[in-house]
Amino acid sequence: MLTTGGFVLLALAGVLPSAGAAVAALRFGHPAIEDPTVTLGKYQKVLDAMAEYVGVPVALVQSDTYAEVVTAFERGAVDVGILNAFSYVEIAGRARLVPLVRRVRAGRDTYQGYLIVRHDDAVARYEDLRGKAIAFPDARSTTGYLLPRLMLRRHGLELTRDFRQVLFVGKHDSTALAVANGTADVGAMASYIFEDLESAIRAKLRVLDRSEPIPFGPIVARSGLGEALLGRIRTFFLTLDRTPQGQALLREARLSGFTGASDHDYRPIRTLVRRLREAPE
Repeated sequence: MLTTGGFVLLALAGVLPSAGAAVAALRFGHPAIEDPTVTLGKYQKVLDAMAEYVGVPVALVQSDTYAEVVTAFERGAVDVGILNAFSYVEIAGRARLVPLVRRVRAGRDTYQGYLIVRHDDAVARYEDLRGKAIAFPDARSTTGYLLPRLMLRRHGLELTRDFRQVLFVGKHDSTALAVANGTADVGAMASYIFEDLESAIRAKLRVLDRSEPIPFGPIVARSGLGEALLGRIRTFFLTLDRTPQGQALLREARLSGFTGASDHDYRPIRTLVRRLREAPE
C-alpha cells in the first residue's frame, strides 16, 4: 500500500504509465464512501477481472474525500472510476468524462438519501430536529448532503439557523456511528450503505425520512482513452453478470450488475443542484 498526495494507491496489477506513453495501465478512482478496506474487499477482484478482460493492468486509487477524486479526474491522475452523481454533474464537461455504466443493486439502478436518528430518540418529525446536532459524510455527497439539505429545506430548516452543530464526518458509515453513539442526533447517508450496516449498529437507528430515488453515480472514463478501450471497459461491466464467475464477483461487491449510463440520466441531479444553490443560507 502506497499513500501519496492524499490518495491510497493499491496496485492490483502492473505499474502506472509514464508520461507520454500509450495506455499501459488504468487508474480506477473511487471516492470516500465507506471504510477503505470495505471498498477494497468489494472491488479488488472485479478490477483484477477487468484488467484481464481489457488487457491493461488496473490500479485502485481511493480518495479521502469526494473533492479529491474530482481533482484526480481533473488533473488526469485517474483514468476510470466511480463518481457520485453530485460530483459528476459538476465536472463532466470540463474534465471530458464519458459516463459508461451505472451500478445495479438488488435489481435496482437507483437509491435514496436517508435521514437517520437513534432508535430510542423521541424525534418524530422535522420540527423536532431544531437545536439538534446533524452529521453529514461530505459536502459533495449526493445522498449524504445534497438531497438531505433539500429535504430539510422543504420543511423550513436551514443548517446555520436551526441546528446546534453541523458535523462532516467523512464517510457514510461514520455518519451512522456518529448517530448511534450520540455524537450527532440526526445524520444523512446513502440507503444502500445503511442497509449494509452491521445488524447491531442498524438496530440502534431508524430512518426518519427518505429522499426520492436517484440513479447511482456513473462509472466514468476520460474521453482521451479512445473509443476502442472505452468500448472494452463498458462491455466488461455490462456483461459481468453473464457468467458464473462474474456473478460471484458481483455478489462479493454486493451488486447484481451494471446498466448503461448516459449524461441524460443525471439531468434531474443538475436541477437539484441548482435548487440547492438558489437559496443560500
